[in-house]
Amino acid sequence: MDRGWFVRVGHLSSRF
Repeated sequence: MDRGWFVRVGHLSSRF
């Protein structure tokens, strides 16, 4: 799995 995916999801969750 790519760590970047988790990072992107984390940023999106923080915004929402």
